[in-house]
Formats: sequence, structure tokens, C-alpha cells
Amino acid sequence: MATRARHTDETAVSPPSGLVPADGVDDERPPLRPSSSRHSEGKRVKKSKPPSSWVVFVSRVKSIPATVKSFYDTALDSDQGGGRKDYYSIMFFFDLLTFLITIFGWSSFAEKSASAGADVTSYISQNYVPRTFLALILVQFLLLVVDRVLYLRKYIFAKFVFQIVLLVVVHIWLFFILPLITERPFVDNPVAQLWYFCKCVYFAISAMQFAAGYPTRILGQFLTKNANIVSAVLFLVVQAIPFLLEFRELLDWACTPTVLSIMYWFKVQDIWSSIFVIKSFRSHEKSTPRKLGTTASLVVKLLVGGLGAAGLILVLWFPLVLMSLINSTSVSNPPTSVTVQLQVGGYQPLFHFTADQQFLSRISDNEMRELQSKYSSPAAQSFLTKYVASDVTRVSIPGQSSALWGISPPTRGIMLDNLGNHASKIDMAFSWTITRETQTGLAAESVSSVNSSSLPVTSRIRQDLFEILNSTLSTTSTMIPRLYPTFILAPANGPARGVMELDNSFVNVSLLWQQSSRGDEWWSLSQESRRVIRMRGVNDTLEMFIVSDRVAAPEFSFLAGYGVIGLYVSLVLVIGQFLRLMFSNISHRIMYENIPDPDPLHTLCHNIFMARASGKFHLEERLAGQLFLLYRSPERLVAETRIKKQNTYRPKQD
Repeated sequence: MATRARHTDETAVSPPSGLVPADGVDDERPPLRPSSSRHSEGKRVKKSKPPSSWVVFVSRVKSIPATVKSFYDTALDSDQGGGRKDYYSIMFFFDLLTFLITIFGWSSFAEKSASAGADVTSYISQNYVPRTFLALILVQFLLLVVDRVLYLRKYIFAKFVFQIVLLVVVHIWLFFILPLITERPFVDNPVAQLWYFCKCVYFAISAMQFAAGYPTRILGQFLTKNANIVSAVLFLVVQAIPFLLEFRELLDWACTPTVLSIMYWFKVQDIWSSIFVIKSFRSHEKSTPRKLGTTASLVVKLLVGGLGAAGLILVLWFPLVLMSLINSTSVSNPPTSVTVQLQVGGYQPLFHFTADQQFLSRISDNEMRELQSKYSSPAAQSFLTKYVASDVTRVSIPGQSSALWGISPPTRGIMLDNLGNHASKIDMAFSWTITRETQTGLAAESVSSVNSSSLPVTSRIRQDLFEILNSTLSTTSTMIPRLYPTFILAPANGPARGVMELDNSFVNVSLLWQQSSRGDEWWSLSQESRRVIRMRGVNDTLEMFIVSDRVAAPEFSFLAGYGVIGLYVSLVLVIGQFLRLMFSNISHRIMYENIPDPDPLHTLCHNIFMARASGKFHLEERLAGQLFLLYRSPERLVAETRIKKQNTYRPKQD
């Protein structure tokens, strides 16, 4: 019974199986004691109250500096932050997208007064660059350069400051300044929203780069990570962008600690670039092996030779085809006003009139055919066939001058003396000015010309004018031969000359002096020659036809400004010279381009980059010297780049 009681007491005191301490671990908890019901009822367990929200908020605010410091220390520590992740290529891509969006979507960032025609093509065609546009793209370009410098120098603290400042400036400019400039809110500006999205992605990737730390070793570009045919082609395309290679290499040399001079740096980079391209093509050849003596297939010949020849033909004939396309899509450029004036010497004009829209009318198709039937000479037909009815505008100028002849009596006396003086020289000039609406930057707003002739002493016109000014008759006149132009060619730029291809382009007119009963004087002109197209009920008007050259549509105005010769010089000759440089003296490059195994040279270049990144500049200089020695010695280069045969010898087993 005693044994059973003792066993019962031990069973009651033992803890549950789940709370049994592990072996070798002391249980510091007090032994369980049986509690009486009276004790449990009289005394209740007090529960702790949860902290208030204010206490939680204060504690979290106090922990912010420690969190920021821990984050910053982790970013500075290459062992904790990683130090091997490189996000610069993605950062550069999205930053470049914002740069291109700013250029091609400038109308969404310009002022409201200028946003209607604020696109890049219109600015280029008008040779005009706004200051705000230039300042914005220049700032973004400088930001790209600063980000590249921080990346090369591995300035993590400067990157942190740059990120914070740029984040604040971008949001202030985008949400407060830009809506005031464009006079529309951010939510109604889709281009600005796209720009902001790309910038936010850039900020996110920059934060990832900051958290991971800059890579300890920067080796090559993102396109050279894998040696394949696609990477090689893209790499060559990027290398062909003007000034990009030179600018990047100069910036990298200035920001990277190295023992090489600038010229040696360019030589090493050029060797490494060529070796990467050769390695990529050798990898492609290994993936598509060809048996010895096998000719190229017809598909390869068509794709390479056929497309290459088609490309050369396209480049050769592209300027002519393009100009023909521009001419077929050209638009009319009719005049809006025509001003004519007759002047003798430098005195008050005798006749002046400005014909506006009510005096201008386009001829119909029937009138165009009638006009072509009246001129049957080859030169006239060749000229008229280049134009249609919408290009010819008829100007009906009333014969009466629109202004009184308000010459002063002293000036009138001087004019009489000059007309009567046999020793003085006097010219008569009939001028015209044609004004039209400027649809593109290639066409001038107004073109003009003049038909002038000298009045010798024995000239009948000079004598008639002298008698008219001395006469007291109410009206008198004189006939002036070949003064008035019937046809005028209005080009896009240059003088508006008379059309000499048409017979009787300049006709005779009669100059009449008239005076009212009150003493007002004016002059009038009447056309003496027959009219080209007879107008019903109108006989006292001067008939003039303006043949306007068609101008290129606004979409093609930029290319049309070069002309055929300009396109050939800027496109065909440049591409031809580039191809000639590619294929001329190609035999001299066999030793460097037909390398069977470029891996030893590629490894040597990689070791140079590794030595530079590790700060072992003496090793960098020695390896660069070995690389230059290989390129100076053809025998040694052949020996190093020869394909090594695998050793198939196996020792005999006992």
C-alpha cells in the first residue's frame, strides 16, 4: 500500500509529456503543486494590456533611423549586399526610353500656345529649336552621363544622394510645374504618364542596384555576355552609331583606374570587340557544321547575295524613287494676293494695285485644255504638261490704279527736268509680288520679280511722258511694248519669273493719265494684246496667270529639302564609301579576322579586364604587352590561335 501511494504521488506531480525537458537541459520551472478550489476562486490571474497605437507609432518612428542605417550599411558592404549584381543595362534602357519619349512626344511637355505644332519633324523642317526643348533633353542627357560616371566609379553614396534628389525633383516638376506649363492636369496627359511609368521603373531598378551594391568588377557590355550570332549583329549595330563608341570609351577611360594610355585603351577595346565578333561567328559555324567541299545552298545564295544585290539597287535608285513619290503626293501652293506696280525712276509709282481673293480664281479643266491648245510649240507643251488646272490661278486686275498719284509739285518738276534732260538716265520698272500661305518650311511666303527697261533719250515713251506731264489735257496715253507679264511662274523659292517658254508671255499695255475735276490725278493700264482666255463681260481688266510650283506634303518636306543631288550626296555616296571601306584591302585583314580559335585571345582580354578591376595594374600592363606582342608577331598569333587537337594517347595497362 505504501508503494502504491508513493507511485500515485509521483504520477500526480509529473508534468505532461509535451513539457518534459530535453536530455541535458535543466528544468527551471517550479514544481507543480495541487491547488485548492478555494485558492483559485479567491484569486484571479491578471492579464497584461496590449500597448496603445500611439506607443506603437512612436516606437516605429524611433526605429526608422536604425532601419535606414542598417540598409545603408548593407548596401556599402559588398559581402552582405552581394556586390555582383549589375542592373545598369536595364537602368540605362528605361532612362533612354524617357529621353526618346521627351523628344518624340514634345507636344505633351510644351506650352499650350506652342503645343499645336510642337513636334520634332516640324521643328526640323523649320530649322527651329525651342529653348525649353533643348534645355529638357540636355538635362536628361547629362543625367545619363552622371549615372554612367557613378556606375564606373562605384560611388554608392553619391548614387544614393543622386537617387533621392532626382526622385524629389522629378515629382515636383511632373505634378506641379508641368501642369502649369501645359495648362492641363497630369491625369489628362498620357505621354507624361508613360514618361512617369518609365521613370518609376528606372527608380525601382536603381533602388535594387543600390541595395545590391555596385559590382566589384565591370567586364564588358551586356551584349557581350553570350557569344552568338544575334549578339554579334546587335553589337555591330550599336558600334556603328556615330560618336557612341568614341564617347563611351573616352568616358570609361576617364572614370576607370587604369595604367593604359588613351590610345592603348582604344587598341585593347578594339581587339576585344573584334575577337568577340569572331568568337560569335565561330560559335555559329560550330553549331551549323559543313562538310569539306560542300557548296553553299541556293537558299543561302538568295538570302545573302540576292538580298544584298537588291539592297544596293534600292540604295542606288532610292533618291529618284523618293523624289518621284514626293512629286506624286505634292500639294498645290496657290497665291493669296498679287501686287503689281509701275514706276519710272525713283519717283512716286504711276500704277499700284493689290489683287486679293476676290480677284483670284483657279481655272477649270476646260480652260486648262483651252490654254494648252493655244500653245503648240514643244517648249510650251513641255512646260504646261507639268501642271494641272489647280496649279494655275487667274488674276483679274482692274485697269485703274488703286492709289492716287500723289507726287508733290517740287518732285514733279524734278521728274520733268529728268525726262527732258538728254544727259540723265531713267528706267521704267514693272514689278510684281506674289504672296501665299506657307504650308512647309521649304516654300517662301512671298516671291517677286521685276521687268525693267531703260528709257533712252530718243525713246518715244520718254517723250510721251514728258508731254503728258506738261499737257493740260484731261486724258492722254502712251503705249509701252512687252511690259505686262501674262504668265508668271511662282516657284517655292527664288524669283517669280515670266514664263518665256510660252509665246507672247509679255504683252503691250497702254498707260493712261487721268485727272478729275477736283484736280486728282491717277494712272490706268489697258491690255493691248489679245487675251489668252476670254472672260465674258469683262474687257477693261488686266489678265494674268500665276503658275505655282507644287510643294511637298508636310510629311515629306524634310526629305524634299535635300533635293535629288542632296540625297545622292548624303545617302548614296556615304553608303557607297562605307561599303568600299568594308571590302577594300580585305586581304590585309585575313590574319586578324580568319582566326580559327579566338578563345585564347578572348581569355587574355578578359584577364586584362580582371587585373584592372582588381587593382593589379602591373599585371594589367604585362598582359596588355603580351596582347600587343601577339598582334605584332604573325607566327606567334598563328601558333596561339591554332585549333588544338585533343591528345588521344592512352598508356597501356599492365
